[in-house]
Amino acid sequence: MRVPLHLALLVAVLSTTNASAQDTWVDEDGVRHTSRVPPPAPDHFWGTGQWFDPHGLYLSLGGTVGSAWTSGEGAVQGVHGGGQLSLTYEWFPWGLGGYVDATYADATGHTRVSAGAQFLFAMLGVDLGYVAALDDAGTTHGLQYSIFVTFGFLGAQFRQCVLFDERDELEGTFFVKVPFEIFAKFRGWGFWFAGWH
Repeated sequence: MRVPLHLALLVAVLSTTNASAQDTWVDEDGVRHTSRVPPPAPDHFWGTGQWFDPHGLYLSLGGTVGSAWTSGEGAVQGVHGGGQLSLTYEWFPWGLGGYVDATYADATGHTRVSAGAQFLFAMLGVDLGYVAALDDAGTTHGLQYSIFVTFGFLGAQFRQCVLFDERDELEGTFFVKVPFEIFAKFRGWGFWFAGWH
């Protein structure tokens, strides 16, 4: 059976095009390679236009502002503001570290200081730790937890403090945090849409 010449030429062109598409690839540094070996899987996470590697140790500094209120009889509500520092090791999508923060709430009239562990998964995070409420009457100790979500430099957080004098204090917070890379497996930059913590 004879194959028409135009069909044979079409098959040859398509085969060459397909081979070229498979044999030529560009690595993360923009270098074009020609090989039948498939390109290596990158160790980076794709953000919005730039390669950025979140696998490393980061120190983050930030400020917080939001609403604070107490529960139960004689409940009060007001605003609060403060700052936070965290040190986390992140290997996307996981992260583990610690934090310390302080904030003043006008509703309760005291400064709250807390420190503890921080657990991260992509955009989500959980804090667990010790809390102390400082005012003119002295220091009240307790435990606290918070859950938060981040998007780049911005985030929102809900925190509940269970003080040992049987008071519960709650906070709804917006925060801005800037990460500083201490070390990373690969260097790069970009807006990591899954969040810095």
